[in-house]
Amino acid sequence: MSKVFARKVSGLVREANLFDTFATGFMNNGVGVGLWSMTGWGLSLFPSGDMVIASVLTLILTTFGVGLTWGILGGSMPRSGGSYVYNSRIIHPAIGTAVSMANAGFVMTAWIYLLAPWISDPGMTFLLGTMRSEAAAWFATPAALFIIGTIASFIGFLILLFGLRSYFTIQRIFFTLGIIGVLIAGIFFTFNGQQQFINAWNAISARYNSLDYQGFINAVKAQGVEIPQTTDWVSTLGLMPEVAWAAAYGYLITFICGEVKRPEKNIILGQALANFIPSLICIWFAWALPHAVGHDFSIAAAMYEEGVVDVQGYNLPFAPHYVGMASVFTENPVLLFLMGFNFIAFDFIWVPISYLAFSRAAFAWGMDRLGPDWFTDINPRFASPVKDLVVEFILGEIGIALYAAWPEVLGGLAVTGLQAISVWGITGISCLILPFVKKAKHIWEASPYKWKIIGIPLATLAGVLNTIYMILILYGLYASEGLTFLMNIWTPIYIAVWIFGLLWYFIWRAYRARQGIDVTLAFKELPPE
Repeated sequence: MSKVFARKVSGLVREANLFDTFATGFMNNGVGVGLWSMTGWGLSLFPSGDMVIASVLTLILTTFGVGLTWGILGGSMPRSGGSYVYNSRIIHPAIGTAVSMANAGFVMTAWIYLLAPWISDPGMTFLLGTMRSEAAAWFATPAALFIIGTIASFIGFLILLFGLRSYFTIQRIFFTLGIIGVLIAGIFFTFNGQQQFINAWNAISARYNSLDYQGFINAVKAQGVEIPQTTDWVSTLGLMPEVAWAAAYGYLITFICGEVKRPEKNIILGQALANFIPSLICIWFAWALPHAVGHDFSIAAAMYEEGVVDVQGYNLPFAPHYVGMASVFTENPVLLFLMGFNFIAFDFIWVPISYLAFSRAAFAWGMDRLGPDWFTDINPRFASPVKDLVVEFILGEIGIALYAAWPEVLGGLAVTGLQAISVWGITGISCLILPFVKKAKHIWEASPYKWKIIGIPLATLAGVLNTIYMILILYGLYASEGLTFLMNIWTPIYIAVWIFGLLWYFIWRAYRARQGIDVTLAFKELPPE
């Protein structure tokens, strides 16, 4: 084993309990940001979509498809490193490497360069606008995106530098603040009717000499926007990528499977809860927001907030996103702060999460000798792969600089496409075929999840649902005319990243062969704990 793997033991410590495991998946869903995506991006791109149905479909397909897929694979192969470990052992090491390179190597860097600047805009503009401040303009400038993004990235680096326990402490704080802000907004929408919203909106609009309720709707329509009064399946399915931002990313748990206590129980439960609870919240808001603000207003707000129209006479200090709309029900500064801060709470935690995923994937590559040996160095003081974190910080800084210059090109929804193909798609296939692959028979035989429904392995059924979900996500991305520009740019990027991942495997395999090491032997078993 010492000749095949870079280390006899991983050096990582199992210290994540069930709540830590669940919260890692829940926070990677970023439900507060996902609600903004669903009610903003989603309705502006697919105004005929039914958010409730899209959210219900998401609950079914993520809980019983994505969640079970990653839970079964993670609990059957409880090692840190995510999809790389599973796909390399079940399908082929080259595929596993390419999938992992696309997800952890590229996508996690992309999330850092996107989400760290988002602390500035829309994060600070969210918060300051909700607090009725007009000092938010600077935070949308390229300089602010770079400065705030760099600070956020460095703080995320420091959190992971001090180990997983440090991350879990910070995660609990931001989990609490974020979910409180979401709950406050949801309660306002639930217990206030449309007439109460109209009265509150008109009152604050009069204070700022802004368009009243009906005036705002009419102004949006005057820009040529048709507000549909019925829904259709094409648009409802098109909403799936936007809802996915709030409910489909719990798979991040698998990057720390080697650090989870009682993995056979906590991984699969954590995965299921991390998909189920955010999906319930999406269903809640999908009903409650239009219930409170009205169908026409919710779509008009999305069109204006996403820049589809330019309405003269809107003078309120906040944008009409879901938090801005909820904020008209109160002037309590504590409630306004908690609602406004929820975006930052969920968005910021994605930064250390991205460092976490990259470092654990690089560690896993190194364990199988598909990378420099120092990929597996665990700092004895911090119990963390510090060198891998430094590499990701440098890559993230390059990305932040590029994003600050071209935010419209390096947009967020396009990154979802790469994850749908490389993360949910390929890994779903791995789970689907796990019970039947001869070379993975020893893994399946040792799995605690050899359950069957009507004679079919649950792993296979979960993989099928996972695959259906991936197809719907890709449909939503490529069917939207509003995303044509991004997808035309990013599709070649997807292909290039995959080619790079495949080359990485074959180059390192050849290099190790010259050292007398056959790396293919590593994929006949799981890496050491």
